[in-house]
Amino acid sequence: MKKIFLFLLCVGILPIATTSSFAEIRWGQGFDPKMIARTNQKLEKVMPIVERQVELLIKMIGNDKYRAKLEPEFAKVIGSLPIRMEDINKNRSSWDAGQKLSFLASVLKQYKAPLTKTCIVGEVRRGGHQPLNWTFPLEFLGGSMFPRTKSGSIGFGVADLRKVDKAELIRMSNLANQIVELQKMLRDGIEDKFDDDALQEFASYEKSGGHYRMYTHFGRERSNDKKPCAWYAGKSKAARDQANAIGYEIIVPGEIAASSKIYMYVSVTSFGGGAAKQIFDEMPSEYINAWKNLIAYYQEYLPFLPEDRFYKIIERYDAALVAKTDEPLGDLMSEDAGSGGDSSKSDDSDLALPSLD
Repeated sequence: MKKIFLFLLCVGILPIATTSSFAEIRWGQGFDPKMIARTNQKLEKVMPIVERQVELLIKMIGNDKYRAKLEPEFAKVIGSLPIRMEDINKNRSSWDAGQKLSFLASVLKQYKAPLTKTCIVGEVRRGGHQPLNWTFPLEFLGGSMFPRTKSGSIGFGVADLRKVDKAELIRMSNLANQIVELQKMLRDGIEDKFDDDALQEFASYEKSGGHYRMYTHFGRERSNDKKPCAWYAGKSKAARDQANAIGYEIIVPGEIAASSKIYMYVSVTSFGGGAAKQIFDEMPSEYINAWKNLIAYYQEYLPFLPEDRFYKIIERYDAALVAKTDEPLGDLMSEDAGSGGDSSKSDDSDLALPSLD
């Protein structure tokens, strides 16, 4: 199974030279470019809360008493697959008894950093996104969270980002970089704090990861709620059925990500390859560099991509960036370069080089 996983993922991300037309890209339908601008604005507004969530999570998981409450609950989240009717009934009983949120989510709410405030509404099936979820920067930066219907893949090549204003793409790139840095800070802060044996009391990371897909919380389908952020307030039907899960997806162990079924959603274009290569290479330098930053993060912290292929992706991004800064500048001393006449009569001490900014 792992060999199949690696093969499919390699096929999905290798940059493939192509002369085919843009028609090969199956753009998601119902994409509104203005939604990226609105999401950029929302993210800028909630970023201080996301930073506070990181701070609180690190403190919680680093505290013996808090961690003692987190571990048993997190273990149930990881081990509650496949979902059973008796588990659903038990969760509903917990709800009736007053348990509205997971312990993790309740602490974040108590300290004024609730998940409801940082929930980002997308247009596609899994509408409520959290910036600290490891999949967020992939779906956000690639635009795949925005079309109302999409091609079944993720990342680049789903939303037609050619329709987005360049300034918003740069703004999007800067935000993606900030989110990646916060995720790295979080993972550095909680590394080796959990007892792996305690978290795997009911199921191994690998088994849980086998059920973990892009549109699920640890394997369970999210409902198509009209108000997807209600999940994070413990108010939706999905929340009633899955009491303990709320919030834990933002600290999912890297081993679960590595054994997840994410490859099912990775197409040739997901990282700017295949038929999307020309479009990707024409994007702003800041955007390409944000992808490079994201892939470097996944390589180090969530190695769900085969390690021996990473350098090829980053190499291709580097080549695209070099091409943007390595264009010929022309001969500054030639007559047609604006020297104002006979260059032999010019005084080099008066030569003012033009700005290259």
